[in-house]
Amino acid sequence: MGCVGRYEPVAEVLFNQINADAYFMEYDQRPRGGFEPLRFVPRGNKVVVLGLVTSKSGALETKDDAEAADR
Repeated sequence: MGCVGRYEPVAEVLFNQINADAYFMEYDQRPRGGFEPLRFVPRGNKVVVLGLVTSKSGALETKDDAEAADR
């Protein structure tokens, strides 16, 4: 099972105190929050891969749902 909740509370420690070269972050569900936590990624020495499209459901979201998720 993956993490549950928002990235904001752990982002600074995650990106700057944990010795990892790459991070694979899921953004396919609303509870993750916005992209603000990515501001803590140090320039030049970390790779961040964002999962933006869900593989958990075969349903296609509507344009309105996609726009609402961006708010």
